[in-house]
Amino acid sequence: DLGSEDLKREKISFVCQIVRVGRMELRDNNTKKLTSGLRRPFGVAVMDVTDIITGKMDDEDKQHFIPFQPLALDDAIRHKQLNISRFSPRVAGENDFLQTVINKVITAKEVNHKGQGLWVTLKLLPGDIHHIRKDFPHLVDRSTAVARKMGFPEIIMPGDVRNDIYVTLALGDFDKGSKTTPKNVEVTMSVYDEDGKKLERALRDKRGIRETIMRSMYEWLWEENVIFPGAGDEGINEYKSVIYYQVKQPRWFETIKVAIPIEDVNRSHLRFTFRHRSSQDSPGSESDQRSNTVRAHQTDGCYHRCHHSSKDKSEKIFALSFVKLMRYDGTTLRDGEHDLIVYKAEAKKLEDSSLYLNLPATKMELEEKGYSTTGKNTQNLGNCTISKDSFQIATLVCSTKLTQNVTFPLRVIKFSLRYEVVIKIQSCVPSYPAQWVWRSNISLLQQNLRQLMKVEGGEVVKFLQDTLDALFNIMMENSDSDTFDTLVFDALVFIIGLIADRKFQHFNPVLETYIRKHFSATLAYTKLTKVLKNYVDNAEKLTEQLLRAMKALEYIFKFIVRSRVLFNQLYENKGEADFMESLRNLFTSFNDMMNSNSENTGMVKGAALKYVPTIVNDVKLVFDPKELSKLFTEFILKVPLGRLVKQKLDCLIDIVHSDLFTHHDCREIFLPLMTDQLKFHLEKREEPKACCQLLSDILEVLYRKDVGPTQWHVQIVMEKLLRTVNRTVISMGRDSPHIVSSLDVMKVLVDDLHYGDMLLL
Repeated sequence: DLGSEDLKREKISFVCQIVRVGRMELRDNNTKKLTSGLRRPFGVAVMDVTDIITGKMDDEDKQHFIPFQPLALDDAIRHKQLNISRFSPRVAGENDFLQTVINKVITAKEVNHKGQGLWVTLKLLPGDIHHIRKDFPHLVDRSTAVARKMGFPEIIMPGDVRNDIYVTLALGDFDKGSKTTPKNVEVTMSVYDEDGKKLERALRDKRGIRETIMRSMYEWLWEENVIFPGAGDEGINEYKSVIYYQVKQPRWFETIKVAIPIEDVNRSHLRFTFRHRSSQDSPGSESDQRSNTVRAHQTDGCYHRCHHSSKDKSEKIFALSFVKLMRYDGTTLRDGEHDLIVYKAEAKKLEDSSLYLNLPATKMELEEKGYSTTGKNTQNLGNCTISKDSFQIATLVCSTKLTQNVTFPLRVIKFSLRYEVVIKIQSCVPSYPAQWVWRSNISLLQQNLRQLMKVEGGEVVKFLQDTLDALFNIMMENSDSDTFDTLVFDALVFIIGLIADRKFQHFNPVLETYIRKHFSATLAYTKLTKVLKNYVDNAEKLTEQLLRAMKALEYIFKFIVRSRVLFNQLYENKGEADFMESLRNLFTSFNDMMNSNSENTGMVKGAALKYVPTIVNDVKLVFDPKELSKLFTEFILKVPLGRLVKQKLDCLIDIVHSDLFTHHDCREIFLPLMTDQLKFHLEKREEPKACCQLLSDILEVLYRKDVGPTQWHVQIVMEKLLRTVNRTVISMGRDSPHIVSSLDVMKVLVDDLHYGDMLLL
């Protein structure tokens, strides 16, 4: 899943990390019982795919050979230390970790692969996964594994619910302790809740229903496990790292995806346990061997042998690290590197989450609590000892539900959803005090609604659907009062304004999709119309608020109209007269504002002329087009003479471009107004360029064959404007191309029916 920025990179490589699962070393010596099921680094395969990504090479049938670079000679590592001072085309020492070898192969000119490698076909497919499945069914079907972007795509569509946390096991430093050589460290990562229970299920909604904390109300598909080693892999309940042989400072750089149900994140933590893995199983006593039971279980696609008794003591957990997924301030774990504290204790104590969850998880937390992180001596905290060992991970949160921004008012969303659940509980338990819950949080909710309008835009658009859902839930659940109406309206204006910004304008289709497919507030139209009318009525006092609302007017009315349409579908046009009257009253308020003599409302009047026409195509879906045309005519006539002439003419141009002007009956209403305005301003030589643009656009519509009868309308234009245009051309000269062009168009439109009329003018 590549974005536009990815395609601009100078070099892109396709990388395969090859891991062998089995014994510590590949050998046939069966005289001793050898540990099996170990994940061992084996090699890498790297291919430069820049030309394919940039489109310079496009042949889906061509097979590409990716040479294999082995990591080590396996058995040789035990008998001699390989000293590699520069990259060898034949072999890299085991101390050259997988990531190191990848970097070397990427920069190497060639690899001596001796015929070993992978054959692949590659093709760049443009579009999102839904379009790709439709356009390339021979290449991509429902069974194709899709690796989602580690990060957010450029556009997040409504319904695209995601809650993925990518965890990278980065590196560590482990003391050899009482051993003569460094440990063979294996890291096991798992996810536990605060009660010490391992999480073994992940939520997948295959029906596209919005995820909610009322999980039982919908039919969800529950995966068995929450950890995913890669795209297309089944989930597992724990992940085991590769093991580097006798390496004090292993560097793994293995990335795993953790997908946890949203409601479990705040109770969950990642747990990392460390074991030394010997190449040989401990033989134990004969009785131990007889009682030893061996069970095979599948982990990460491979079978591991689990020995339940006579296990070498060194195979037990020798240390533990952990990190909570949710921070104390309600935000998720920060993206980036985290230096975790490595705790030591008895193995049984390390398995008890109650003994370590209240301890600091990272070195940063340790410093915040006043402890030293640089001392050589170990420190005791409760039943655990802070080890001198170190362990680092890196995390990346890709969630449409969780935020890392401490200023983002998650309570707005959380409270709205919680209230929704309380209402549903109350329907089963009437005595439950749902209204008390609401009232007790009014001030907090008001504070968070104000805080929402101060959040950085990128964070808001990332949670666009949840935020909008929450705003309208708050408005609707409080339908009998206007307590939150103005704040919700302002927050909605803020969000629409963000998307109008050039930085986020590619989210316009997202907002359109939300309104069309996900918006469901059937009574929102009454509240939105009421708040907007109040702003217009008090334009002189609320100038800044009204100006922001004007800029968002198009989408405010999309919400109003969609809300009314949904209401009609449910209640069969109930309240139709009240709705019509509310729109008439709103236009009356606009007219009064335009007719006022206040000097403070000049900018608002100009904004009204610019943005009111944007509502036409939506409003006509729920309002009589002829009456709407009359309301617009009255609106234009209220503009004071000699003021805002350019803005008024631009407004009329926008009306001509609207669907209203293509209706014959609506043109009957608009044309007398428009021709009178054109005649007046052309005679006064006011804004001749805008006048000519308006006239040309009118004539262009009248020339079309799909707008009904136009002969009478052409005659109206000729009778009103032909003489004025002729005189304007004469007085201004033929050096005015706009006027001359309009006159030429008028002559083309005049047919035999109108020619005699021309002679009489």
